Amino acid sequence: MSADTLAELRARADAGDRAAMTAYGKHLLIGDDKERPRVPEGAAYIARAAALDEAEALAQHAVLVASGIAHKASWDQGLDLMQRSAELGWAPAQDQIRFLAQRDGDDFAALRAAINVRDWIKPRAFNVVMEQPRILTAAAFMSPAECARLISRSLAMRRADVYDPASGAAMIAKERSNKKSEVTLANMDLPFLMVHARMAATTGLPNQFFELTNILHYSPGEQFRPHFDYLDPSNPSLQADLQARGQRVVTFLVYLNDDYEGGETEFPRLDYRFKGNTGDALMFGNVDARGAPDPRTLHAGLPPTSGEKWLLSQWVRNKADRTAA
Repeated sequence: MSADTLAELRARADAGDRAAMTAYGKHLLIGDDKERPRVPEGAAYIARAAALDEAEALAQHAVLVASGIAHKASWDQGLDLMQRSAELGWAPAQDQIRFLAQRDGDDFAALRAAINVRDWIKPRAFNVVMEQPRILTAAAFMSPAECARLISRSLAMRRADVYDPASGAAMIAKERSNKKSEVTLANMDLPFLMVHARMAATTGLPNQFFELTNILHYSPGEQFRPHFDYLDPSNPSLQADLQARGQRVVTFLVYLNDDYEGGETEFPRLDYRFKGNTGDALMFGNVDARGAPDPRTLHAGLPPTSGEKWLLSQWVRNKADRTAA
């Protein structure tokens, strides 16, 4: 979006145009190549539009309220806002209410009342594969319907990147050939937030410590060669990131499909491979008991030999991101 277009959009928003408030607020939530996200300011525009019964803003405001971003967290208020958006005809809100109620219909008050948040977000039981380093698996962490929904919403795929060891910036590297899509504040929804909350409850770590969730896609032959998920604390180029957001202490993976061959997650130094069924999860610590990077966690995303592999990837830090506000 050009500077002139953005200035015009803000002028319309400040003049009371509800749709412009929503569009400008969403822009501020995610930022662009020229500026960082301005979350509190963006949330304020969204809240103003929602107060004026703008349907899309109500749905966006519902996500911000439910997640506790720039607002006091409340599932009840978030669901009430999403219900109102659905009643005003916003199709994505209608889809979310029906999905969470697990039934069809147009009585959105009744559907909203049928949603059991506790069941959606309760922690799932894990099996301990090994203690050092700590690796755990969980069967059916997500339902097939949740997995299919995430895949269907992951349309803006791009080549996955890695950290440049020299600068700390993102870069494309031959070691990683798969694609990814990020779940941002502007495209997440309540069903996704339920999964997020379930991951937080299962790991015991608050979702404020979560990086942006990645949805990964591997075509046959695409891979992520052996690598570490932790950030090397001896690398000067990573010091600013480590100070701002902390170390990546946990990796949480959910296998969104299983109709492919190959594609295992491999730990070559541990002689261990895992390939989950649809909805199964793998969680492993990237640091040892002292909090130091654990080189035994070297791992790879092996290439599918046939079919396409879809994966949810969540990195968890040991502190909240202070740069996002």
